[in-house]
Amino acid sequence: MPDPEQAPPGAADPDAPSPWESLASSVLATLGEDAASGRAAMSTARLRKLLDVRQSTLARVLSALEEIGLVALAVRDDGSTVASLSAAGRELLGDRQA
Repeated sequence: MPDPEQAPPGAADPDAPSPWESLASSVLATLGEDAASGRAAMSTARLRKLLDVRQSTLARVLSALEEIGLVALAVRDDGSTVASLSAAGRELLGDRQA
């Protein structure tokens, strides 16, 4: 008889992060690593390639992270967009690494 406390085989773990949360976490971690290496901002094109996601998906995640104050986005003179961690984003990553 199956244990009622365990999820059925093949069921998703309710405590596991959603794909959106996983991608947002990856974006923050990648920007944090880039900042730690001395770069102030990363182009969204480079970020997209590193994370292997579609531009539209990355744009939605970055917009949401900007809206909640974890990421800052800026448009360069050439029209490209760069992303960087905000002070709150750096603080959040610092707390996670502690």
